[in-house]
Amino acid sequence: VRLTLERDFRDNKVLPKRGTYQQALVELAGGPLRGQSSYRKALMSSVWYAPLRNGWNLATRLSAGVMGPIGSRPATFSPEAGLDPDVARVPRESRFFVGGVNSVRGWGENAIPPGGGLAMLLGNIEVRAPIVGPFGVEAFLDLGNAWSRAEYIRWSDFEAQWQAHRARPGDIRYSYGIGGRVVLPFGPLRIDLAWSDRPDFPRPTRPFRLPFVYQFAIGPSF
Repeated sequence: VRLTLERDFRDNKVLPKRGTYQQALVELAGGPLRGQSSYRKALMSSVWYAPLRNGWNLATRLSAGVMGPIGSRPATFSPEAGLDPDVARVPRESRFFVGGVNSVRGWGENAIPPGGGLAMLLGNIEVRAPIVGPFGVEAFLDLGNAWSRAEYIRWSDFEAQWQAHRARPGDIRYSYGIGGRVVLPFGPLRIDLAWSDRPDFPRPTRPFRLPFVYQFAIGPSF
């Protein structure tokens, strides 16, 4: 059973320039409803768009979620090797992940963490500027992570980007960069160049060893 509440005050659903969008989601699986897995999930997201001078726009997003299994662990339950038992009790497609062209850019799609988590935090800040006609550029800062459990989150996980040299699994991932876009009838076609100082940032090595990651996408990042 899933309940979703939305509040949409954007001036445009595809290319918003002003307004806000909020979403709250609550989901219950299994338990009294039966089924192969039992868990509860809550997710909230808020997005703000504000016009700046000369046609520039500021877009920000903050999302947070928490979930967990409910009921007793089945007697036949066998967790995946190296995965938190509570995470393993939730179907992979329902767990939290971050990373990708519409999340923390530079990392692969849903790459953080590889097995998913039960608590998630995601933040994005983006400045969008038109150039001429349908062409524009953007500068962005992304941050986020998904933890095995909410109680594993520590203040030390939020250390500043320029101090992020430990590459611990619990650390917030940061990436920043620039991008170009072409506005088409169905939405923008984007190419983003993302950097990060973290040692585990997936920098390409072939055919050239580049200090940044480039990614293509269709549609706005958020």
